Amino acid sequence: MGAVAASWDVKTTSPERVASAFAEACRQVRNPAGALVFVSGQLALHMEELARAIAAVHGTASVALVAGAGVLTERGEMEEQTAAAGIVWSGGRTELVEIIPGNDQDVGESLLRVLGDRTGKTTPTVLLFLDPDGFGPGTLAPLRDLRGTRHVFGAGSLGHPGVAGVDANGRIIRNSLAMILRGIAPPAIRTAHSCHLLGPLRPVTECRGALLVAIDGKPALDVLATYGERLADRPLLLLVLADEPDPESPEPGRPALVIRGIQGVDPDRRALV
Repeated sequence: MGAVAASWDVKTTSPERVASAFAEACRQVRNPAGALVFVSGQLALHMEELARAIAAVHGTASVALVAGAGVLTERGEMEEQTAAAGIVWSGGRTELVEIIPGNDQDVGESLLRVLGDRTGKTTPTVLLFLDPDGFGPGTLAPLRDLRGTRHVFGAGSLGHPGVAGVDANGRIIRNSLAMILRGIAPPAIRTAHSCHLLGPLRPVTECRGALLVAIDGKPALDVLATYGERLADRPLLLLVLADEPDPESPEPGRPALVIRGIQGVDPDRRALV
């Protein structure tokens, strides 16, 4: 009995090897309905060839192909290298719709028209993958007037063409596209603000009320200044807190992190609020 979904990744420059990994994932899933394939590096330069290779093995699943700076699965991230990652799932109905830009190369009005026609008064989930040439600050604004689905999310792509697709009939799509998912539960949407740790987690060794006085035995403000002087363009600096690790925990690794804003500094105590 097949699984309901399967993810995969492969490091390769060969579209045929990507198609082979995709086909193997499809064999693990019961009646595949749709798939996403993300590629990076040299593979992003061969989207047409990759789409043809996927079309040769895709079965009846609708597949979206998207180029980006890196690929990510639950097994880890592969950044700044040539790789592909994807997920195949069963259940529901998946439809790929081509989004053709207008005369001004913006896809906003086309997007509104297509989603209005295809979703009507229903509320399917829509994944958008847009070519960078047709995406601007106002592209999504027309969707505020959409009477159909409100479950719309997705991203742009890298390069040109940054997006391709293979629909259930094997037709190759070479423009921006919308993937419409029907017959599945609506998504639970959350916001994840992107932060980058500037160094390893270090123990808090002194606090006084709301003041963080010392980190790893050193004045907290001095620690912050050490990390801050390495940065350019004045990024927002935040404080990351975590529980003290339990050496006997059966699940070693980085603990859950809590992010807090820095409210101020005490220069006399060299402390942070």
